[in-house]
Amino acid sequence: MAPMTWPSYELTALSHCFTLTAERDPALAARSAKPYRLEFLAEERDFTAGDTARVHLRLINPATSQPISDVADLEAQIFQVPGTWRVLRSAKPLGDGIYEVAIELPNLGVYYLNLASRSLRARYNDLPSLVLRARETRIPAEKG
Repeated sequence: MAPMTWPSYELTALSHCFTLTAERDPALAARSAKPYRLEFLAEERDFTAGDTARVHLRLINPATSQPISDVADLEAQIFQVPGTWRVLRSAKPLGDGIYEVAIELPNLGVYYLNLASRSLRARYNDLPSLVLRARETRIPAEKG
């Protein structure tokens, strides 16, 4: 990731001109840095209603680029838009920082999958979410 450049501003106050440069406070940045990074692994996001969606994700420590494999309380909240159906599921650790969430998508529609973990101090809105779609069953055309 390229370093962020900070803008310089020229301010005029009464009859005096001066330049102000805003810089990042390293102490504040260190305090606000998250100890994890979440990546959804490239997989199918469109399913047939009634199917079980298996979502794989990886947790990484951004400071060391090492996998985070010991999160026992990683939980997924899946809800159907507009919020008429919701379920919670535990994420199953598969090793090497990879976790799986398996959820049956019972109805046609759009679903959001959000994750949280108390041990990571990550709330549902702190981590990226994933959109899943459940479509109608495809019936093969009859041969005739």
